[in-house]
Amino acid sequence: MDVADIEALIKSEASISTDIDPHSIPEGDPQLQLRCNLYIHTLIRRWEETEPVYLPECLPELKRHLFPLLVQLRRGSLQKDLLTTLASLLYHLQQEEFAQAEQCYLDLSLGKVAWPIGVAGVGIHSAHDTARRIGTTRANVMKDEETRDWILQVKRLITFSIKAEPQSSEDEDDED
Repeated sequence: MDVADIEALIKSEASISTDIDPHSIPEGDPQLQLRCNLYIHTLIRRWEETEPVYLPECLPELKRHLFPLLVQLRRGSLQKDLLTTLASLLYHLQQEEFAQAEQCYLDLSLGKVAWPIGVAGVGIHSAHDTARRIGTTRANVMKDEETRDWILQVKRLITFSIKAEPQSSEDEDDED
């Protein structure tokens, strides 16, 4: 791929909307991963352009740890369950529905894994029985270090979006 090809790709992507359609999430729209990638880049650009820069010491780490996610989104290789939750999260950020975005973050990081609470058994075979009952599924944050890192950076993007959003609803309430 030469420079002209890269410039043509950048121009074609500039015309792609970053708006995530909630109806396309479960269907797996072919452009969904690209839209998620472009919207994350938009959030990073907004972070960089914020005056004064929001937590400038965290920005290099954010970019470094989000890189594997962005590559997977670019290649279209992000697992369907992760893509569904991430796209839902980004949709809620776009709609400024921050509570729902944070709930999606919890689903993204912890998943729908059963977390045992309390003492289920104390016998010699209890660990084996507990593992059999729960199954072999693990939370997404426990899959590997790379996944854990980008999931944590997604939380930083949520926090940035909340802090960067003007508090218009509170301002309107103060005027009454």
